[in-house]
Amino acid sequence: MVDYYMKHKAEHGKDYYQLTNTNLRNFKLENPRIVKFIKRLNIITREGFIKFCRAYGIQIETPKIFRFIYTEAMKGTVISLSYKGEKTDL
Repeated sequence: MVDYYMKHKAEHGKDYYQLTNTNLRNFKLENPRIVKFIKRLNIITREGFIKFCRAYGIQIETPKIFRFIYTEAMKGTVISLSYKGEKTDL
């Protein structure tokens, strides 16, 4: 269900990011709890999470991490992600 939504409904770079190859390898080095044998990792954004829940009629409280990122962004705090060597500020 999630994989189908990501491939057909979600917008890459807005609703989610997909890490593969070197980017995934670097991410695994920084996050040792990630399973070593996976070949790709989808990271869903707050907007993507909300769209996914709406699409499947899921009513759930927004996870704390999304509330933290949104609150800090509203305060003017810059939160950065790195994807394919490009720095993205949230």
